[in-house]
Amino acid sequence: MERRYIEVERWLYQLIIFPLSGINFFLNIFYIHCLISNRQKLRQPLKLLLCFLIGCSAAFSIHLALWSPILVEMEGSSIPHHFFWMMIIFFTHSSMTCSGWMSIYAYVKVVPSKRALLIWIKRNIKSVVYLFFFSQETLIIFEASLKISTLVLEYRIIEGANSTSNGLRDSGLEVGSAVVLIFLKVHLLSCIAMIGMCNFSMAHYLLKHIKSITREGFSTSGIHDQMQIVISEFFQGAFFLMCSILYFVDTFSFQYSSHFFFGSLMALTITLLYMTGTTASLFIGQVIFRQGAVGLWKWLTAPCCANI
Repeated sequence: MERRYIEVERWLYQLIIFPLSGINFFLNIFYIHCLISNRQKLRQPLKLLLCFLIGCSAAFSIHLALWSPILVEMEGSSIPHHFFWMMIIFFTHSSMTCSGWMSIYAYVKVVPSKRALLIWIKRNIKSVVYLFFFSQETLIIFEASLKISTLVLEYRIIEGANSTSNGLRDSGLEVGSAVVLIFLKVHLLSCIAMIGMCNFSMAHYLLKHIKSITREGFSTSGIHDQMQIVISEFFQGAFFLMCSILYFVDTFSFQYSSHFFFGSLMALTITLLYMTGTTASLFIGQVIFRQGAVGLWKWLTAPCCANI
């Protein structure tokens, strides 16, 4: 039985990718402007996570815009084609890592800590995020480097000796890349678990807190910012889950399924939806971006108001 090739039509892909890439790019430019021009300094590690998340999203948009027009003409086994996908995977995994740690940071800030471990994490949140975040990023970079090195060596062997690379596939580079890839999949599953746990815990706490203060006759205006953070994290979690499901289904269908597998345009479309959705959801949860939007609106409407 021949495997079914699930792919997005090229016209639909172009119809989706160009508007979303533009929205994603200009949102990132706006966010960068807000971070640079903001007089109130953001606390670490939130500033690090925001800068890294925005940087990954902006780099993804630029990379996609530069390479997407020639992607269809690339050979599937060529080094440029593999390099293109290595960069896509790197930006996506890095963005997903940031989303996971932003959920943990929001949970620590919103939900009161009662257990000793959570109290310790809250007190040392900066060190905890730095340690695990940079460790995960190092692992992602290491896996990408191994993969690129394997592909380059494989290409040279094929070009130089005009033979297959079966010997290379059993080499240390290939084995090391496979081992690190397994760790990355486990890391992705752990991120899904952390984001789900943090989001539902924050929602449960806020609902319980709102019912409590409403019953006592107090106003709920004081937790408005916390509600926006939770809504933002829920959107990020939804896009994260969508992208993760695609990633796992794509990986296992390509390697093990005898019925279907996804095409490259399908994977790119879903990844772009994740990137754009995650970038847009930052506007809901971060005060600095909402204040920047108000300032931008006042600047745009100032000439009109002056003429009245």
